[in-house]
Order: sequence, then structure tokens, then C-alpha cells
Amino acid sequence: MDNISTTTTTTNAQSEITVRESRAAVVFGASSEQGRAVIEGLVDAGFGKIYGVTSHLTYASRLLARYKHEHHILKNRVYLLECGGGALSNPQQVKQVLSETQARYIFLVTATDLPRHAHTEGCREAENMEYDAIRSFFDVLVEVYKEDGLERNVVFSSHEDVRAMCMLDNHPAAAAAAAGERLSIPPLEDGSVVPNFSGKGRGAEYGLQLLSDYPDLTLSIITLPFLYSNFLALCCPLPDKGRTEWQISACLGDDAIDMFSEHDLSFIVPEIFENPSIYSQCNLKLTAGAARLNDIAESFSAFFGKDVIYNPLTYQEMANLSIPTAACMAQMCHFFASCGGSTPSYSKDVAESLMLPTLRRPQTFEEWLLVHGNAREFQEVGLTAKAVPIISVCVFDADTVEGINVAESLLKNDNIRSVTAVFSDFDSEPARRLYAIDPERVRLASISETRDEKSLKKLLEGIDGVFMIIDVSDAGILHRDEGEELHAINVIDACEMCSVRHIIFCTTESIVEMQHELKWPSSDDEKAGDDESSFKSTKLSKPLRSITQIEAYLHEQLQKHPQKVFIDAKARIAAYAKSERITVTFVILPLYPENFFDLVTKAGVVTNNVDDAAMHFAPEKEESLLACMSVQDLGRAVARIFDFYEEYAGHEIGLATDFITIREVAQVVREIFFESRIDNKDDTSANDTNRIVQIQHVHDQMQVEGTGNRIIDLGAIFGFCSQSDAVRKRHSIAKVLNLCPEPTTFKMWMNENKYNPAFREKLGLR
Repeated sequence: MDNISTTTTTTNAQSEITVRESRAAVVFGASSEQGRAVIEGLVDAGFGKIYGVTSHLTYASRLLARYKHEHHILKNRVYLLECGGGALSNPQQVKQVLSETQARYIFLVTATDLPRHAHTEGCREAENMEYDAIRSFFDVLVEVYKEDGLERNVVFSSHEDVRAMCMLDNHPAAAAAAAGERLSIPPLEDGSVVPNFSGKGRGAEYGLQLLSDYPDLTLSIITLPFLYSNFLALCCPLPDKGRTEWQISACLGDDAIDMFSEHDLSFIVPEIFENPSIYSQCNLKLTAGAARLNDIAESFSAFFGKDVIYNPLTYQEMANLSIPTAACMAQMCHFFASCGGSTPSYSKDVAESLMLPTLRRPQTFEEWLLVHGNAREFQEVGLTAKAVPIISVCVFDADTVEGINVAESLLKNDNIRSVTAVFSDFDSEPARRLYAIDPERVRLASISETRDEKSLKKLLEGIDGVFMIIDVSDAGILHRDEGEELHAINVIDACEMCSVRHIIFCTTESIVEMQHELKWPSSDDEKAGDDESSFKSTKLSKPLRSITQIEAYLHEQLQKHPQKVFIDAKARIAAYAKSERITVTFVILPLYPENFFDLVTKAGVVTNNVDDAAMHFAPEKEESLLACMSVQDLGRAVARIFDFYEEYAGHEIGLATDFITIREVAQVVREIFFESRIDNKDDTSANDTNRIVQIQHVHDQMQVEGTGNRIIDLGAIFGFCSQSDAVRKRHSIAKVLNLCPEPTTFKMWMNENKYNPAFREKLGLR
């Protein structure tokens, strides 16, 4: 682009992994915390080219370095654009970005250029400059629309117009506020009140009014409360001289205030873009819940093992601190502490509704702390030391296909000096094969050594990291194996006692949380006719079902859907690990290519004198997308996570290299195993190129000869994984590329296993 500096991120990812290029997006404010979170979310959600607009290209490039150097982004996915002098300060550059990118999805976040000195002169001017830039953006948006007629959807991250709420202006908001409790926030010397909020609030009001006349231009406002990231800067716990006590000093009062994590925007903004008409002209006031600062201090103390207290300042005490913009920050904190009847409350229900399609909740402070516990800011104040590398790992359930692949991948990692593998029988052939790889680094253990607290503690002595996945399928899909679940909880407790640094826990989708998407009603819903009035109402056009409400269905659904319970068992164990505040990475397992072959049998139908192959499948929607990845890539991903565990602590990573339908699976099987045989003159199998792969639906009571209950069990899993788009939204190809720069796609895996005797026998091939 002319007059705009550009840099592009690249990767050598396989060309088979594609995205929807038509869904281009622009993120104004790409170098901010919110901008980076939204870019990550858009990449994970499969949007096309993403243009990050910033006023500091070098700074933004450094912040987004992991996208470039760790192959997190697909080829030509993210472009960083520098608009000199400020991302919105030049209307011509804004117009150029909107016109030339042709992006239909726009996220806008702005920053207030407050004076860096401790004085307050210039704050009102900074507010007006921000308002003028926002107003100019919306004017340019309309101008570009009149020229190209392209529909566009905008999400603007705003705040309240606090000055108007304080009734200092002749403003429409003042009359609305007059009936409520007036905010007692003293203005600064230049008359400004929370200028870093008020300019945004004025700009949001202007945008809503202007775009109301243009149905093709949708605008959704998100209003955020006190952000957790403030604890990395403004409200970071500071030590006394002896570093025996740390204080959070702010005028945030003694009552609970609403809080939120910017990272949740990576799920919320793509969801708004998916349904722009629902959220158009809405001001979505988001919160993860309210918390008292004394409780926050206690969470810091519990996490770091240090004495952290909350020191409540008065407004004047905070305004007099020797930090830049102290008075503005004091106003902001005072606003959060004192806002009441004059402003609508933030809504956790709205936040949960927006995140529910990805089966995630708004991040709690404790969960945020798990992710940021090793942040540089906490290291600088002495709360934590630099992360120590993991060099010894214990792999539980090494009998599973996941466990053995992880153990083998860890032995290929030179950073790992020892691997303890727990087998049900350490004299088994897989155990002996693993030991033979490197006898000096491998230690074999029997599962009998892990059944009580004493033996678990002995096993985990000197262990830095643990990988665990609970295999309950051997006990039978139709029965809850409470022993396995209890065993997993005991392992988690032992990890905490032995100071294990990190656990990688492999889990699967929670059926309980999926109920909203699958529309499984509760008995109360059936009795009440699913009365929408039973849910908290908002101005949105659909009722909100919180995850808390969904969890109430658990007991009933265990009775109604017993064949799916083993998936929930893993999800419950993962939730317990998180509640124990252990640093954990949660890896959501996909379907493996091997699973598809478990569904294949001879069809028993003759076509051209040759038996066709049949792929037995439960769901009726054959075009539903299934997340798929080779189990070999799981091992490589786990090894990578252990190398950078402080970066992935608290994260949930849904694995996938492909999203593929069962019909596409059948087509790939035909292409690789049947059609490619036409050039093989030495193969005398008759008419193989004329064979087809049928798709046969299996019902709960249906038996398939020679498979026992395996087809039914797998069919139930496939049915669950394909009935809801929520499963796809929880799995990210981009995150897998970050962990495995050259993953094995489904078609590549099929080609590599083309001559696997077991698979060929199933297909009736020699």
C-alpha cells in the first residue's frame, strides 16, 4: 500500500491447511493487549487475511513476534500496517486501509494520548483528540461505503462517557443519570473526568447514531470493566524494603468491583462477527464477575506463597502518587469503586452467552494468574523467580496410544533428561520397546505403584512435569469408572505435594457444557415448555443460558446419555486440576485418523462383482465438520509445551490439523486405496477402481458383525463431535502450527499408511 509501511508474517505450513480468504479482517490498535487478543482469536476462528493497523510498526512486530518466528500464523495470514502519526490520526490512511483491504470485519480499539507528566493540564485536550479521531473513523467508514457499497461489521471497544455521567455537560446522558445516584468524581484542573474513558464513550455514541441510518454497516459496542492486566502495571503488588510484604495500593474501595480479562476478547469478538445482526446497535457491557481487592490480594498470596495485602487509598492519596497521569488513574479507580445507579451494571450473562459457543467461560482472576504467574512484571517486584526448565517428565497411562507417542516424542527432546513411563504391565512389548530407545533416560513403573498417596509421592519425587490422560474406555463406555476418576484426582494432589512444576492434561469435550449447543432439555424445561422468561433477559434477541445453569443438568444427563459419560469424566478431572491452582495446560483431543478405520468394514453389498467398503457412522449430518489430527503430532505438541510451559500455563489448546466431513473421509479412502491402484499392473485385484465407500448410519441398538460394541461406541462419539459447531470452535489449526510447524494432515496420514496391512485387510485389499 502506498504511504503505509507493511510487514507480512509467513510460515511453511502445509498448503492443504486452508482458511476462508473471503473473511478478511482489520484490527485497528494491533499493538494493544486487546488488539493482540483479537488477532489471535480471528486466526483461530479461521478468518482470512488479517490486517493489524498500528502507529508503531517496530513495537507491534516485536509484540507479535511469535506469529512470525514460531509459525503460529498460516501463510500470508497477518499483515501489520503502520499509519504514521497514529493509527486513526490520518483520515486518508484510514480510507486507504478500508478501501484496499476490502475487509468486512473491523475491530477498533483506541488509546488516549495522556500527558506523561504528573500534572493534569492537557487531559481534556487528549480526550477531545481521541473523540475527534473516533468520529473521523466513522465518517470515513460511511464515505468508503458510499463508494464501494460493501457491507462491513464493526466492533468498537469503548468505555463510559464518565464526564457526561457526572452531569458536567449539557448531555443526554445527564438527564438519564439525574434519576440515579450522582457520581462524586472531582474533575481535574482542566475540567476533565476520566478522560481516557470519556472520549471513547462520546465516540461510541456518535458511531451508533451515525450508522443507524446505514443497515449494511453494523456496529457493536463492547464496554469493559476493570481489567486484570492492571495488576501488571497500575495495581501491581509492590514490596516493602525487606521484600517481606507486598501491597496493592489503589482507591478501589472495599466493595466488589467488576473485572475482566482482555484475552476473552479472542473468543467474544469472532462470535460477534459470526452473528453481526444479533449484536448490531448493542452496547455489550462485559464482566467475568465482581471481586473485592482483599480477595484478590489473598489469591496473590496463595499463588505466590508471599504476604500480599490490599492497601485502600483515598482518591486524593492516589492522585498524589509520583507516577505519570496519577490523577487520571485515581479518577478511573474511583469511578469503578463508586459507579452505581447512574450507570447500567456489567453483565456476566452477556459475556457467558458470547463465549458459550466455544464452550468457554469468562476467565476468573485465579485463572488469569495461572497464565501470567511468570510475567516479567511479577519477577521484577520479587513475587516469582524466572521459570526453571523441565528436565524430567512422568507419563501416566503410557499404555494408551497417546501416552506411548508422548513418551517417544519426549525422548527425542534433548532438553528432557529422564522419562518415567507408567504402564499397567511394564514387562509388556510396548514398555520394552520404549525402554530400548534409551535405557539411561527411561524409567518404567507399574500402575500398581500409583494406587495410594505414599507410592504416588515416591514416584513423583524429583519429577518436574507430568503428562496424564485417563483411559476409561477399557472399563466399558456404558459405565462410569469412578476408580479411574479418583485415581486422576489423587495424582493431581500428589503433584501439588511434590511441587511438580507443570501438568499437561489431555481432556475431551464436556458433554454437560455442550448441552446448550445440542439443545438437550432438562426436565424443568420440558415441564415449563422451555420458557424464555426463566432466563435473565437482556436487550439481545435470544435468551441466555449460563454455564452455571447448564451444569445443573448433570445428574439427569448422566442417566439419559450414559454412553457419553466417559468424555465428561475427563472434563471433570481437568476442572479439578484447575481448581487446585496447579500450573496446567489443557489439551483437548481431536479425532485421530485411526478412528476412522475403526468404522470401516466390508459392506456386504456387491458392486461390479466386488464387495464395497462401508463406513459406519452415527450422525445424520454427513457434512458436519470433525476436528482431526494424527496422534503422532500430539507427542510433538506435548514436548513443545513442556519446553515453554510458562508460556502455555493455564491455556486450553484444542488440537486439529484438519476439519473434515465423514463424506470427505470416504472420498479420501477411495482415492488413496482404490483409484490409485489403476496404475499398478502387478496388482490383479479386479475392478478396485470401481469400488465405492458407502456411509451407513448406525443406531444405538444396531449391531455390526465382527465389531462388538466398538462401532456403536465410536459412532456415539462421532455423533457428539459432529452435531455442534462448538466442537470446531474449540479446536485451532493455528495453535497446532505453533507447536508443530509441519503437521501431518489427514490426507498425508492416509498416504503414509497406504500399505498398512491391518487397514488394507479391512478394505479387502492384499
